[in-house]
Amino acid sequence: MERLAAAIIALTAWTGLAIQLDASIAVSGSATEAIWVMVRYFTILTNLAVALVMTAAAFDLKRIATPLVLGGVTTSIILVGVVFALLLRGMVELSGGAAVADALNHRVTPLLMTVYWLIVVRKHALPSAAPLLWTLPPLVYFPYAMIRGRIEEIYAYPFLDIHSIGWGGVLLHALAMGAGLLLLGYAMLAVNRQAQRAP
Repeated sequence: MERLAAAIIALTAWTGLAIQLDASIAVSGSATEAIWVMVRYFTILTNLAVALVMTAAAFDLKRIATPLVLGGVTTSIILVGVVFALLLRGMVELSGGAAVADALNHRVTPLLMTVYWLIVVRKHALPSAAPLLWTLPPLVYFPYAMIRGRIEEIYAYPFLDIHSIGWGGVLLHALAMGAGLLLLGYAMLAVNRQAQRAP
């Protein structure tokens, strides 16, 4: 059942990415350009990570889909869902495939991954340093997004756009998200510790 659940989540993530790619190609006219635009976004990169890790879990590749890695993709995809709900929802009117991809990438996959973690992953031991390690993907993404935004003059998200909110606003948002992610990680670790003590 765990492998079946992982397969369902992997399929959901892959489907969201595939539909988004198709919608992006329709706009750009080029698969290469569409992919380049897509990987600008933390949402896409995180859904890709979920798709790859959950595919590994579905095939029982435990060296890849370790509890630590599963926890990491869970925290990142929860961040995607929360940031979308609080800061991005309704900013762009979408229709057709783009709307379906938006729902899968921002709502369905984060929800499924959260449920999977609560039912399956929390039962496995995690190191005390897990919450700190789970902050690494966003920490790596932040300079990537800012450097790419500076070069292309297109920032992935409004809260990263130094032209509209300045460096102070960008750093404030980044610190708030980092703190929230860290709190989430320690909350997940606390749940994990409680699960370890349960009879």
